[in-house]
Amino acid sequence: MSCHRHYQEKLRLIEIAAAAQTAPTYLSRQFKQVTGETLIAFINRYRIKMAQQYLRHRPDSVTDVAFRVDFNDVTYFKRVFKSYTGMTPLAYLRGSTPTIQP
Repeated sequence: MSCHRHYQEKLRLIEIAAAAQTAPTYLSRQFKQVTGETLIAFINRYRIKMAQQYLRHRPDSVTDVAFRVDFNDVTYFKRVFKSYTGMTPLAYLRGSTPTIQP
């Protein structure tokens, strides 16, 4: 299972661990040790990166983008987007020049 192919789906640690044929706690611990971030943070960062691409193509709304990258709570999407980019999705949509943290 690849986050890059399945980021629009509901990704749960237990399912990812099963696909990797390992225990969820082991996967979580190893992932954090190797990457320095949690699996959820990694997935969210990738989803925000994809949201930025969708926003560049002038979608109908920020809500559409949030749902497209599997954030079912628009308020949470906005908060996560701002935490990674330093601006709101609407500010990004209006043409500001954001950067996503590596």
